[in-house]
Amino acid sequence: EEVFISYGESWFSAREGLKHNPFSANYLEANQIIASSFSLSIHQEIKIENKQVEELLQMIKNNAVFDERTKLVLSSVESFSQIEDIIIQNGSAESTTETRSLEWLEENGICVDHMYVKESTIRQAGRGAFARRFIPKGSVIISAPLLCTWGRHMFDMNAPYLPEGINKKHLKLNYQLAHKDSSVFFFPINTAIAINHQSAKSKSGNSPNAEMRWSISDKKSLYYQQRTLEDLKKEHYGTMSMDFVATRDIYPEEEVFIDYGDEWEHAWNEHVKNFVSPCPLSSMSEKDIGETNEDSCLTSKFVESMNDDKFNPNFHNWSEKHFTVCASYSIERSENQIIILADKSLTDISIDRLESELSEAELSSSSDTVISFSFRDIEYDHEGFSLVHRGREWYPCYIVNAQREDNIFDVVVFTAEEGAAESLVGSSSVLRRVRTLPPHEIKFIHKPYTSDMFWKGAFRHEIRIPDNIFPQLWKDLL
Repeated sequence: EEVFISYGESWFSAREGLKHNPFSANYLEANQIIASSFSLSIHQEIKIENKQVEELLQMIKNNAVFDERTKLVLSSVESFSQIEDIIIQNGSAESTTETRSLEWLEENGICVDHMYVKESTIRQAGRGAFARRFIPKGSVIISAPLLCTWGRHMFDMNAPYLPEGINKKHLKLNYQLAHKDSSVFFFPINTAIAINHQSAKSKSGNSPNAEMRWSISDKKSLYYQQRTLEDLKKEHYGTMSMDFVATRDIYPEEEVFIDYGDEWEHAWNEHVKNFVSPCPLSSMSEKDIGETNEDSCLTSKFVESMNDDKFNPNFHNWSEKHFTVCASYSIERSENQIIILADKSLTDISIDRLESELSEAELSSSSDTVISFSFRDIEYDHEGFSLVHRGREWYPCYIVNAQREDNIFDVVVFTAEEGAAESLVGSSSVLRRVRTLPPHEIKFIHKPYTSDMFWKGAFRHEIRIPDNIFPQLWKDLL
């Protein structure tokens, strides 16, 4: 059976040739009409003949259906047997899904599960692609649809708000397939991006067991290899597909490799030769780094590992590189306390709560809302409030207390709410205190632009498409 996902109905309406395609509501309306017509054939008192049901449906289609999309759904329904089939299949959309034969699939289908992804056999390479079953030499391991990007500058991050000292080349450059003489970059949109590099010139005994080849089953790929880049640019939808083909027999659980090209290998060797660790305490273990809270050594891997030990007090204070976030739905609990932080420079009001920081006793009182200038060194313009808008599912939060024995956290969550007493105290910000937060609703993450991918010395280089398969018409940089 063919597999489908929903692109969203706007995907159809935005395309001239598809804008009349039926939406979900049209299928539902058609289903109701068909079900109502069918019910007359089985109603004990009214029961009508099958031919009359067909005539009734035809009359409804011609005189009572005004939405063109619904008419399109009903247009193919003529006979009573078709009506029955739609009822049996639980809907008009389901009944139009054609079940393909094994022979048809073998002739027209492409297997997409020859590979799966897990930790690579190459140290520190991250994840790699592995054969799920025996793949004979010459077989297509996977066919990857490609997204086009035009120009190397598209991988530059030059927004004015970006901090200094970060890598201004986007990480996704590392996953692009390209040629040195062309401005077009291709991005594989399936697990082909997990295939790692082995040099064909390697003397270690390891060598690539696969290679790239333009798809010979995809008509667009065949067509555009004969066209210029200008023609390729005019194609707004998926254009090219790249096959990754076994150059020898590949056995189950064997990692799949291709050669990324001489330029990539030279760039990588230079990167390794000149590599200087961003962490001055490179001799320390990650456990030691966590205990000293040395910001420069908070690698992405270590920050991720902090979530395996959430009650470790060494991790609770925010650093220059990491902070804490809580599930956004946690602030909806009815028992939450609201803490309004007022801007002291803009208020002349004299309230006891605003003359000093809230004490723990005040926060433990029965009051649902309290007002202060600060709470635990958090003031109304704390950086946490500027981080709220970076995500809808997780909000910045600060750990007040962690109770390992009860397996709960006491936190304050930064929100985008305006202070309820703003008219009284001027500018203000709102925290919501959650005293019984479970561990799965809190995690440690990197602050913006501080993860490993933004390190200035991080490796950046595209994967080279071999010259012998790259169309001469696409070499616009010669």
